[in-house]
Amino acid sequence: MSGVGESVVKRYCFTLVHGTFAPAAPWVEDPSVLCRGLRGALGEGAKFERFRWHGKNDHLGRSQAAADLATALCQRLDAQPDAMHAVIAHSHGGNIVLRAADDSRIAGRLSKIVCMSTPFFLPRERDVLGAALALVRAFLWFFGVTALLCLLVSRLPSFEPLARRFDWLLTRDMIAAWVVGAPLALVCALLIPRLLKSLRGWIKRRQEEKIAEITAPTAGTTPLLCLWAGGDEVVFAFRWLDRLAGFTLLLLRPWSVVLVILLMALLLAPAGNEAIFEIQRFFGSSFFKLIVFPFLPFAVLSEYVAKLLGIDVQAAVLLAVPTIAAMTIMFLSLASVLIALPLHWLLKLAPFGMRGWRFLDTFFLRIAPDHAPPDRSGLVAEEMRLSGRLRHSAIYNNEISIKKIAAFIQA
Repeated sequence: MSGVGESVVKRYCFTLVHGTFAPAAPWVEDPSVLCRGLRGALGEGAKFERFRWHGKNDHLGRSQAAADLATALCQRLDAQPDAMHAVIAHSHGGNIVLRAADDSRIAGRLSKIVCMSTPFFLPRERDVLGAALALVRAFLWFFGVTALLCLLVSRLPSFEPLARRFDWLLTRDMIAAWVVGAPLALVCALLIPRLLKSLRGWIKRRQEEKIAEITAPTAGTTPLLCLWAGGDEVVFAFRWLDRLAGFTLLLLRPWSVVLVILLMALLLAPAGNEAIFEIQRFFGSSFFKLIVFPFLPFAVLSEYVAKLLGIDVQAAVLLAVPTIAAMTIMFLSLASVLIALPLHWLLKLAPFGMRGWRFLDTFFLRIAPDHAPPDRSGLVAEEMRLSGRLRHSAIYNNEISIKKIAAFIQA
């Protein structure tokens, strides 16, 4: 009789995969709350084996762990072909499982997959190059045109009185710099669209390659259950880090440039004729000289035109304030790209485990996480209401989530 009773016991083979920084996670051990709960719901035919990987926060390392897991699962499937095989994973262990399940050796052979609190990275393209080169091109046109016009106007007899007042400015070295710099700036401004087209093509290819590498596989018909805690602190942190990484290039956005220009114009307008000196005091003499050099041709031209039209020369200084602000913001915008380099590494490459990548691979990508992979067939996704601060790790000790896993396995 005992032999008959044992023959009707359904056999379940579970492979448990821990998450990042948790090779010694207690929940993957047989006496854990999860194992006891599933054995109580499914019977003594439930057997559990752990899969241990290095647990480092490294995308390339997770890919290698997925290959190792696929090999281990293939061996278990071959050793026990009549059992129902399921994998339960936590955190980044879920990304490892989905990649392993996409392996040709085990595709379609697993019965169920359960992912608990897994942050599935969903990369999207981000256009940084267009905004940056648009500012550079605008700056080159501004300087090139105004410098050439200033050089031409300086040859007119009516310009001589103004030239005497600007002896300190219209030096031989300054004029030589304009003679060389203006045509070079215009040539570069004309070449940027062609350069942009080539760069966009290269970046597009890199984006498509890296998006395919990061995105969790969506092929396959193995039923998938995704459980997560509402307010999961890990996914919340990942999302905000991705947003902060985007803020590092805030000044490259057209609306933010316009807004800052208007604010600076409002702040400097009360200074009147002292507006230029206010900027010098605010930014310092070194940065002021950097701004003033390309701005000087425009300033000289403005004063020349103002005198021809009989406008108070001193009042014309106020017209220059928004332009000075525009030049200031342009330099700050381009400088923000350099500032973004270390910030981007801290906010994206390190926490997202992309340290083995080129900087540009993530600089031109948004990598926002989600609780479930997109467009997955046989997907069951559900949010759990859990209390406590560390909800990310509470999911596998929760009685309700264990019951949902058991029901999913039995379905």
